[in-house]
Amino acid sequence: TYLAQSVRQRAQGVEVETVPGITAMQDLAARSGTVLTEGTESLTLLPLTGGAGGLRAALATGDTVVAYKFGRVADEVLAAVADAGRLGDAVYGARTGLPDEDVRPAAGLTGPVPYLSTLIVPGHRTSLGGKLTAREPMTERCEGIEGASPGGGSSTGEGA
Repeated sequence: TYLAQSVRQRAQGVEVETVPGITAMQDLAARSGTVLTEGTESLTLLPLTGGAGGLRAALATGDTVVAYKFGRVADEVLAAVADAGRLGDAVYGARTGLPDEDVRPAAGLTGPVPYLSTLIVPGHRTSLGGKLTAREPMTERCEGIEGASPGGGSSTGEGA
């Protein structure tokens, strides 16, 4: 929306059209095989452009937590997810759908990451429709994804 507003202000007369599509969260969930919610689980979406302040509370009280735009606070975000004991199931994605997409387990990821990165931290599941305990580790689910970097490493490059 910011980009469309800026274009309209600077290039009056240029038509800006919003094309419906899917969100980065949905794309990342599909590419990584991550279930966002089941049954009555909650889904919390947090843009972290202002810092990771609310993330710890969301991780403590919510089921699935999705963090957006966390490039400059990536290390703080990953520490919060690790402290909550939820890093093993978390998945990271940047530039999804582009030739240089990066989809991988969040464990082992180090900053910096592009501004337009997404992190999905699934809820702890213990039963179908609620909370599954027996899950494939994120490293198994990300195998075979083009652009995935098994074993972590760092993500560099510009955001899309």
